[in-house]
This record gives sequence, C-alpha cells and structure tokens, in this order.
Amino acid sequence: MSFFSKIISIALIMPIAPVFGMGRILAVLPLPYPLEVLEEKILFIGMERDEAVRKAPERRPLALSEKPLVNYEQQKSAIGYEAGKTFQIPPGLEHRVEFWKKIYGEYSTHQYVIHDTEEMLIYEVIDISDIEQSKISEREQLRRINNRLSEVEEKYHNLLSEIHRKKATNLTPEEKRIYNLFEHLADPDKFFKASHLSRIRAQLG
Repeated sequence: MSFFSKIISIALIMPIAPVFGMGRILAVLPLPYPLEVLEEKILFIGMERDEAVRKAPERRPLALSEKPLVNYEQQKSAIGYEAGKTFQIPPGLEHRVEFWKKIYGEYSTHQYVIHDTEEMLIYEVIDISDIEQSKISEREQLRRINNRLSEVEEKYHNLLSEIHRKKATNLTPEEKRIYNLFEHLADPDKFFKASHLSRIRAQLG
C-alpha cells in the first residue's frame, strides 16, 4: 500500500465476552476516507473561512468628534443632588458635625483635641510635635504621649469637679472659661456629669 493511498485506521479496544477465555482483544477498524481526502477537506474549510473574512465589511472605529455627546443643558444640578435637601444635617447633630469639621479641617496630626464626648465641647488642644521630633524610640514616644494626655484629662476632671462644687461662685479664670462653655445647658449637674473621665477624650487631628 502506497503512502498516498493508505487508509487511516483506528485501534479500538473491544470488550469480548469471557466465554472464549479472553478478557479483551485488539480490533483494527478502517475509516471510510483516505488520508488525502481528509487533508483536502481541511484545506477547503480553511479557504472558505479566509474568503469570508476578506469579504466582511471593514469596521472603522468612530473618531471622538463623531460620537454623540451627552447633553447636560437641561440638568439643573448634579444627579441625585438637590440644594437645601441633600446632605442635610439631622436636627440635634449640628454640634457633632461642626466638631468633626474642625478635627479634619483645622487641626494637624501633631495635635490632640481634648473634648467632651457628649456636647463635643473643646477644652484644649495639645501639641505633641516636640515628642515626635525627639530622638527616642517609637515605643518611648507613645508612652510619653499617653502620659501627657492622661495628665491633661485628669486636669479637666478636677476642674469640672471643682466648678460643680463651687456652684459658679469664686471661679478662677480657667474655671470661668470652662464654665462659659456649658452656659447653654440648664442641667444643674452638667459639670458633675462632664467630670467623668469617660466623657473626657483626646482626639487626634
């Protein structure tokens, strides 16, 4: 049999019943087409595909100037935004919003704001840049910062307790300053409540 007329054969494993004493035998079955016929079919399919690609209309991307532009002339404001209604501050939260605006807009990351956690009143601003610039380990820096903040928090605990005890009489200039921060509140125990250390907090700018 010549190379060009040989028949492609496939080897299949055919299960045979064990009555003949054999588990399996190898059977060789011829395919219906010679090799050259299959090669011609594959070549023809490739030529048809190339011809289809050649005849397809050319697709040219649109230039930027040819693309339709979105018309915003009828839009009076940003989508989803309505002046006076969007981002409204809920009643009662105005003082908290103003506090956080100051934290992120006025104070640096080298400053701690000592404040009341309920009324968001600012007692004092502590600068820690001298500790951060010192040539000591980071662990020692944190220890000194915490000590400084704890001392200041304890100071305001004592001031508020003393103001509550004095009942607004014979106040020192520093006590008078703190007293004026709470003048909008009518609660007679407002200084006693504010003196709790849980309400005196340091917030980094």
